[in-house]
Amino acid sequence: MSQILLVEDDKFLVRVYAVKLKKLNLDTTILTDGSQALVTAKKEKPKLIILDLVMPVKDGFEVLKELKTDSETKNIPVIVLSALSREAESFAKIGVHPDKYLTKSDVSFDQVVEEIRTYL
Repeated sequence: MSQILLVEDDKFLVRVYAVKLKKLNLDTTILTDGSQALVTAKKEKPKLIILDLVMPVKDGFEVLKELKTDSETKNIPVIVLSALSREAESFAKIGVHPDKYLTKSDVSFDQVVEEIRTYL
């Protein structure tokens, strides 16, 4: 089984992804805020992080910057899965970019799974 860290605060999406990823035998830890994600990423060293941008406590931009600038977590692939359209300018401002950017309204669950598989 592969370890995925899903950081998402939308309760509906969390339920959908939890059920579907479990059916695919993908070991997934689900967190609902960015602060939890940073602590868990350092502790568990997941093989992949799927990260929302708009979240409470710490948003995905802050989380991504901390992940990619920390020697313990910088090599963990991060797929941003967000309702926001492309945020290239925002990533340039923080000086880091995700490994992949997906817009929730533009991708199906199957497409997300394809992306997950490319990183595992």
